[in-house]
Amino acid sequence: MIKVLITTNSSFDKFNSFNFTNKLDLTSQNLKETFKSNIFLVDANVFNRLSEDFINENELYVYDSKKLAKTSSNDKVKFITKVEDLIDFLQLWASNFKVIWLLGDIKFVTGWFRRAEHMYIIEDGNFEGENVFLEFKLSNYQKLGFQNVGKYKVYHYLKATKTNVKCD
Repeated sequence: MIKVLITTNSSFDKFNSFNFTNKLDLTSQNLKETFKSNIFLVDANVFNRLSEDFINENELYVYDSKKLAKTSSNDKVKFITKVEDLIDFLQLWASNFKVIWLLGDIKFVTGWFRRAEHMYIIEDGNFEGENVFLEFKLSNYQKLGFQNVGKYKVYHYLKATKTNVKCD
């Protein structure tokens, strides 16, 4: 099975009504099967903006070191308050071939991205000069510790159409 880590910088207000997985053109059957059990790792700010329906339908881990997240009675929501626990969680994910959507500003865990065999980076398409943007993003990922950026595919969610995702 393929390990996948998915990140997104997209607008979380519209995330509730947009299903990325239906839009991705994924050729690997294993990868498609993996998408059936998504785990979402979000920060407190994102969690506070998610709809109750979204929270109730998914397995959520909320990184909340400053205890800013709203309370939830849903037992599928797990709160992580320490960096050490967050790293433990990511190590567990890396050994279990899970799909994680990493939502929010959790920059310091970017080194763990390398554990994925394939990483699909979904970026908000709100930029000018696609090629320049891509070069900038890939160089940044290299700085974060990627040795072989070429093996990763970058998907762009195009805000203008709200439906198209393309792979470069």
